[in-house]
Amino acid sequence: MRIPLVGLNGENPLAFLASVGVLRILSQSWPDCHVRMTWEATTSWKPILIVEKECSSEEVVDALTKSLEGRKDAFEFNRLGKDLPVPCSAFVEVARSAIVQVSQRHRTTADFLAAFGSEGCPVDDLIQETALRTMSGAGHQHFLGSMQEIAGCTTAEHCRSALFEAWSYRDSRPSMRWDPQDDRRYALRASDPGNSNQSPIQTMRGANWLAIEALPCFPTIPTDHGAKTRALYGTGVSTILCWPIWKVPISIQALGSLLAHVEIQAEKPRREHLQPLGVCEVFHSRRLTVGRFRSFTMGVPCWGSLL
Repeated sequence: MRIPLVGLNGENPLAFLASVGVLRILSQSWPDCHVRMTWEATTSWKPILIVEKECSSEEVVDALTKSLEGRKDAFEFNRLGKDLPVPCSAFVEVARSAIVQVSQRHRTTADFLAAFGSEGCPVDDLIQETALRTMSGAGHQHFLGSMQEIAGCTTAEHCRSALFEAWSYRDSRPSMRWDPQDDRRYALRASDPGNSNQSPIQTMRGANWLAIEALPCFPTIPTDHGAKTRALYGTGVSTILCWPIWKVPISIQALGSLLAHVEIQAEKPRREHLQPLGVCEVFHSRRLTVGRFRSFTMGVPCWGSLL
């Protein structure tokens, strides 16, 4: 069964992360249905969900909504405080508690903690956090706190509109700031976009939730040059989020390997190395830092493929 997720635009980093979240959740919810994903070009790149059973879009939404049950109170969103980074000692204590609960089929908390950061190369006794971290408490915007809040207020309608409708941006904050729309610099505008009273934040809540659920596919790993987050390269203002678009249906396990491929995370990915794997495009999104906030630009195709 092929189910186009027509609301998601592969050029948008939030939409790509949301597509990964869908694949991850449904792979866990429907373990016997060989859930896979591919992409097709229409007016933009759109993900196609492939499930080995008769399935409607409403059943997809129902499964995603069911996965939300209890997530607001999840261990990983509540034990580290509202923001990253955190002291190494606190992170290690929480990680040890999570390891006790790990099994082959139940490793969500451990995978989220691995995504949040690493104590393996501390800075001033703080963990090095994920390169996907976009806020740290300024303006009452909290990275982990927003995850908890979004988990508690996302509904089936939010998921449905994110996946199967053109994005209308009807939802109020919080936002994880992974959407290029969250770049709210004050330049040539009639009002200050950073002022929540003059220009309130509007977002797609369902897409934000699904993107949060993609984080376990982007672990943060200690290296000789500090902690690195999968699918991102560079440091500081030169940090780039990279993601592939592929035409061969793949599973969530295969996607994890693909995201870690050295060519995906290269400044100039070589087509001849990735095309045999089914990759037809690679997008790069630059991480912006304005004041105490971060956001991401719209993805730019590395190969300039025509739709």
